Amino acid sequence: MYDKIKIEQWIQSLKIALIENNVQAAFLLTQDLPFDTHTFTDNVDAEMKEYLDIAHELIGQTIAILQSQRDDVRKQIEKIRQTRKFFFE
Repeated sequence: MYDKIKIEQWIQSLKIALIENNVQAAFLLTQDLPFDTHTFTDNVDAEMKEYLDIAHELIGQTIAILQSQRDDVRKQIEKIRQTRKFFFE
């Protein structure tokens, strides 16, 4: 039904990427899930539910980091615009 080892390796890889603040690797891992979410029904076993809960939490953390970085980039762009406006207008 699902590859337990592959899922556990994916979870560990995502944890490591987040600990190392490697946002690129974390993002790429979220794009390559080790399971097909479309094939699940409400009748998943307890172990798979635990994997899904962990994946949900880790993906949520990845999203939060990406949103934070996006906000930082927006602030930097605004500072550049203000500086440009100050010097060139």
